[in-house]
Amino acid sequence: MIPKDLFWDSQWLPTLYLLLCFTAGLVSGDEKPVPLHVDGQRILYGPDWNAGIRNFVPSLQQLRITASSEPFPEGEIDFITENIGFWVPTLRLDRKVWDGSVEFGSEGTAGNSSTINFFAGIELEKDTATGLLDFDLDFMKSYASGDLTTHRTLIDLGYLWKRQNRALNWFVKGGAEYDEFKMFDVRLKVNAGIQKQFVNTEQTQLSWRIGSGVSQEIGGVDERVTPEADFGFIVIRQISDRQSLEATTDYYPEWTDFSRFRFESKAAWEVILDQEYGWSMKLSMVDRYDSTPNGRESNDLSYWILLAWKL
Repeated sequence: MIPKDLFWDSQWLPTLYLLLCFTAGLVSGDEKPVPLHVDGQRILYGPDWNAGIRNFVPSLQQLRITASSEPFPEGEIDFITENIGFWVPTLRLDRKVWDGSVEFGSEGTAGNSSTINFFAGIELEKDTATGLLDFDLDFMKSYASGDLTTHRTLIDLGYLWKRQNRALNWFVKGGAEYDEFKMFDVRLKVNAGIQKQFVNTEQTQLSWRIGSGVSQEIGGVDERVTPEADFGFIVIRQISDRQSLEATTDYYPEWTDFSRFRFESKAAWEVILDQEYGWSMKLSMVDRYDSTPNGRESNDLSYWILLAWKL
């Protein structure tokens, strides 16, 4: 028999309240299908920070089962908001304007050895009235037996001015490189020059580019601004309806001494798994060589098998 004093003890009241609320929620069963978007469009919605601040308290109230206020008065509904009841910022991206993909992959082992590797990236392209804007971000982190072995982020941004019916065009590109295991904190770079497409068919596009720019290593042994040349080559090959190959390589020698140089290369083989929903498998490779590593390895090669979702 349960003592009355124990039943009415104040420390039991919160637990009893939660138990009654949970039971009421199970009985109500007013589940409803959750649309990705009210208009049925496959578009990611961007952060409305003002709405997020206004809806913060109503969103907290949504955590109660008895609450009925909507965290999104504007009618923009997503799975997390509808089912968890808490406002989260998302990215606004019009698929009619932007093209690209989100990529992610992970692997690990447990037992005699313990490792975990994680990769995430995003690639975006946008056609404008005068050319093509592209953005690329790669993030990678790895652990071995609890010790951090890889931690890097690569960001690249470029723009290609396209002249109508001309193979020779202007380009400008820049980027930032963070690598915890390099002898610097961040490397910044910017280059500009000319790019020519000398093969352009439905299956194959080949281009070369020549330019000039500067790079700087911040927080490293040598923080001087380094003038450098840029000799690049781009290959895009449509192997079949479901397979494509893309590779880009750039050689950056210092103008004052060509024996000091950087070499960056990136390649990807993509196989479409589900054309309707935009899922594909991607074998991706990134190679970076530095002739002046300052006591570290000169070459860094990373390769991944990824799952990509086309926007």
